[in-house]
Amino acid sequence: MNAKRGWGLQLIGECFLLLAIAGSLAERSGSLAKAPGSIREVDLRTETQGNAWYWVPSIEYEYSVGDKRYVGHRFSWRPLRERADEDHGPSPALSGILSGYSPGSAASVYYDPKHPEISFLLLNGTGRYLPLAQIGGLLLLIGILVVLKPAKPAKQAANRRLHAEPLWDHWTQKSAS
Repeated sequence: MNAKRGWGLQLIGECFLLLAIAGSLAERSGSLAKAPGSIREVDLRTETQGNAWYWVPSIEYEYSVGDKRYVGHRFSWRPLRERADEDHGPSPALSGILSGYSPGSAASVYYDPKHPEISFLLLNGTGRYLPLAQIGGLLLLIGILVVLKPAKPAKQAANRRLHAEPLWDHWTQKSAS
């Protein structure tokens, strides 16, 4: 019975994972348009939130859609920032992103065709499918553990009784004679 439940949990977990992957891929490819743009400014600043401070890249770029010019400030849909400490500068990953842009250089700008003023430079998704993927992964893991779980002690005790009864019968027959 537990094996059936385990297989069911695995199947449900796989469905969640497939939905998360499909949604993320559709989000990245289907609804965005691309336009050539140029970088105006690139900077790295610090921002505080409570007692913590963060490295926050700042960018300004311009692009055209039809006859209208737009100015954008987003690297991606998700805020790009990382926690900073007093002893270290920004991570190599963040520095690498910034080094790819310099004032006057060309850049590809992704924008929403229905709202061209909404734009960004990095195509990395919104992350809204992450909880779905996490639930799917958890269900899949639980399902695998349930299937691989050893037999219950009650089942093992029942198996011992089956093997013990012939010995009991043999002993009672011997003592009766």
